[in-house]
Amino acid sequence: MRRLDRKLELSRRSEEEQISKKKAQEAVLFTAEWFRIAFMQFLSSESTGILGIRDIGELKVYMVERFRGILDLLVRNADKTNSAIPDWAKGKIGEAWNVPQEPVGTSAG
Repeated sequence: MRRLDRKLELSRRSEEEQISKKKAQEAVLFTAEWFRIAFMQFLSSESTGILGIRDIGELKVYMVERFRGILDLLVRNADKTNSAIPDWAKGKIGEAWNVPQEPVGTSAG
């Protein structure tokens, strides 16, 4: 019975894609770095527009739309750096921020 349980557990585990903890930590670190860079770029390029907005709803819409565009560019450009974002992470970032993603294997021209 224990052998069967062990085989079942191994079978379930092998069905999922597994990555090492180190790879996962690196991916999270790189993604966090890109979010920080994106937000700093956002503040640099959009501070004048932000200061002129008086309505909180308008401010939220403005900030999300502008940041989404900057984030999209940074995710695309991450491949050209030492902190590339894995394709699976790009997909999840795009899903979370509602940013259209290119199919894997294509490049932004």
